[in-house]
Amino acid sequence: MPSGVAYCDFDTPLMQEEDPVEGGITYGAGGAITVPDTPGLGARLRPEYLLPSRPQITIT
Repeated sequence: MPSGVAYCDFDTPLMQEEDPVEGGITYGAGGAITVPDTPGLGARLRPEYLLPSRPQITIT
């Protein structure tokens, strides 16, 4: 058997009630997955799941 990863669990997000991530790996028929070539696998946190940021203070 060649060295490297034999198995990898990519289906965990499919078991969640809500998905806070947009983009990233997509799942197709028969368990096929598509991995984008963008940085971070193209995944980003959906805005409604971001914590409110603190106000920015500018000192002049």
